Amino acid sequence: MKRKMVKMFVVALVVFGLACAGSSVYAAENTPKKEKGPALLELEAAAGKKIEDVKVPEVPKPTPVNTNQSSGQKK
Repeated sequence: MKRKMVKMFVVALVVFGLACAGSSVYAAENTPKKEKGPALLELEAAAGKKIEDVKVPEVPKPTPVNTNQSSGQKK
């Protein structure tokens, strides 16, 4: 009796897992791609290049600030 319940539970989990995997693949294939809006198209036309072609410069690493200075006040 116990084995039969465990076996049915495992089968139900496998079926549920396959259903979820299938639906996520289906959803990923049928998701419409985002189109660029009119403002972005106008900006690209004014700049003369596509947004995807613009290279962003690297940001320098921040320098640590020394916060261990005494303020001259003693408690």
